[in-house]
Amino acid sequence: MQAALARALRDPDLQIAYWLPGARRYIDATGQPVLEPTAGPGRTITRLTRDGRPIAAISHAGAAPGLDSHLGPAIGLGLENERLQAELLAQLGELRASRTRIVEAADAERRRLERDLHDGAQQRLLALSYDIRLARASAEADGDTLRQTTLADTAPLPVHILQADTRRCPAPVEAAAYFTVAEAVADAASRGADRATVTVTHEGGRLVITVEDTGTGRAAPMIALTDRVGALGGSVLTQPTACQAEIPCALS
Repeated sequence: MQAALARALRDPDLQIAYWLPGARRYIDATGQPVLEPTAGPGRTITRLTRDGRPIAAISHAGAAPGLDSHLGPAIGLGLENERLQAELLAQLGELRASRTRIVEAADAERRRLERDLHDGAQQRLLALSYDIRLARASAEADGDTLRQTTLADTAPLPVHILQADTRRCPAPVEAAAYFTVAEAVADAASRGADRATVTVTHEGGRLVITVEDTGTGRAAPMIALTDRVGALGGSVLTQPTACQAEIPCALS
């Protein structure tokens, strides 16, 4: 679409940036991140929407807006289709990067364990494994109720659980949910928050975990959390003082 519009408008510098609402950033047609287009001398930014949803921003020659009024329905539909394709390519790239990071982290952990074993840590590992089995058996005997409060009790700041759905999910989903809350609370503490709230609900076959805090605005993405949840087919949406993870409850 970019090449076609560039030829039609005789503007070789025309650029199209597609908006990803979930990630809240722009990408090109290949799914690669790009900066938000900005107006400059002799150039205009036209922002296209479809059914009230932002689709793309086009940087083109001209001192005044008006390109959107000249684009017919067919071109608008073509831009929307290309945006969807670009979003799929971006998700594929993020999935590949996530899997690479997971593999690298697993390899690093394996090498660390190998070094520990080589240094004679077998007995310590056996003792730890025994303690874990005892703790797991105790938690199962108690209906795993301790796990739902323990994290809040040991958090570095007051944590208020607004809602916690008690329905069980597969173990990997519950582990990822626990990791989500732990990471979000630790991140909130690092940003100077004095309290946090947690909500856990089931919505449409997905476990939704929301953590809000009173800290300063988050400046960096939560890569480890995104990888952990993404490995289960879920997604993470981060805002300056909030984090929400959605994890499918039925794993394939």
